[in-house]
Amino acid sequence: MDVCEITAKILLCITLKNGHCLILGSDGKGRNCLARLGCFLTGHKMFDAGINQDYSLQLWRDDLKKVLMFCGVERMQVNFLLSDKRIISESMLEDLSRLLTSAELISLYNEKDQEEILTSCKQECLKIGKKPTR
Repeated sequence: MDVCEITAKILLCITLKNGHCLILGSDGKGRNCLARLGCFLTGHKMFDAGINQDYSLQLWRDDLKKVLMFCGVERMQVNFLLSDKRIISESMLEDLSRLLTSAELISLYNEKDQEEILTSCKQECLKIGKKPTR
């Protein structure tokens, strides 16, 4: 498969409503570059978790909160880039699995966070005729 085919497939996946894409391959084959190219071509924001030695599960959850705020409150199209080398805990994969299957992460948000989200989204909900709820 050439670069154009792979890029076209990535674009197809990420432009679908609620689309997501898992790109597999060996090191040094350009998966990261092609994902970034697809993000650029669609005008999506790229979020790359800056995982380093000091990265913890709490920082991971904070990053997930940021991404979800970009998507939900700011209504941005966001591509989340995570390399297999950056996975420091199986909990990270479990969080992603729950997010993709049910769009819910239990105990990610505390009461204060929920209130902030509700306040941020209240006007938008009222504009489209929906009652703001948790």
